[in-house]
Amino acid sequence: MTTRWLIWSLVLPSQIIAGTIVAGALLLAIWRGRGRLATLLVFSGAVLLLLFGFLPTAHRLAYALESRFPVTPLPGDVTGIIVIGGGERVSTSELYGEPQLNA
Repeated sequence: MTTRWLIWSLVLPSQIIAGTIVAGALLLAIWRGRGRLATLLVFSGAVLLLLFGFLPTAHRLAYALESRFPVTPLPGDVTGIIVIGGGERVSTSELYGEPQLNA
């Protein structure tokens, strides 16, 4: 485990959203006088979790960026493509009309 991996695992957007919810819940449980801040943290974390965790918001934002540039055609003499790792994302491949692979 490297320092870079540790830092990135702590600042992942999903970790920040979960941390916001946990911090709000801890404030609600420990300090009764911080109810407004705790409620704001829990509510904003829940809204972010709903938007980016359960709804396809992130996919639509990525699609807008990915579709800005034209697709370069493959050369005519390709006899095959070997995929060493990952797999094909079928729904995204159908959307783009070309194979999309998991990393």
